[in-house]
Amino acid sequence: ELHHPDRARHAGLLGQHLQGPRGELAGPAGQHPVVAGGVEQRGHDVVVDQAVDALVDAIRPIDGTQDAEATRDSAARALSEVLAQNPDLTSLTPAQIDQVTASLLGHDVAHRIELDVGKAVIDKAPTKGEGLERLQEMKDYVREVVAAEYATERAKAGTVGRAAIERISNNAIQQTFEVFEDDADL
Repeated sequence: ELHHPDRARHAGLLGQHLQGPRGELAGPAGQHPVVAGGVEQRGHDVVVDQAVDALVDAIRPIDGTQDAEATRDSAARALSEVLAQNPDLTSLTPAQIDQVTASLLGHDVAHRIELDVGKAVIDKAPTKGEGLERLQEMKDYVREVVAAEYATERAKAGTVGRAAIERISNNAIQQTFEVFEDDADL
């Protein structure tokens, strides 16, 4: 099922955790409680990896389901993307937090499409390689749609709440299916 009610909750939780050091979620001495509790002070890369793992665990604990693993992977990818720009998770700008939230949502919707129709897209293609390429195009497209709609919503409303995240997610899925409908009889 492509509609997933927890998608908005997970994206919102990640945004809240990332805002922690500047808001009410902040811990002692400005340290983020999730990040501070989940890392040991060792080499920078180890600390960053542990911080990402701690945040991913906070928003979506391991439960063995495909949905959980997809969301965990989406969050890790989104955090990795922003860490390439700013290696300090405790000093992200509001724009970078938005970027992470939108990226998590985009990756999560792309995973959902892959889980639900990926096999059909690959099977319908003339070759497996072409099917994999087409599936990647679908995933890239849905991430672009999510990013654009998220930015539009942010500019229009000033904030992007759960209802908007659900709407963005559903619109991105619908647009993707309209564009790629012949690829798997979507």
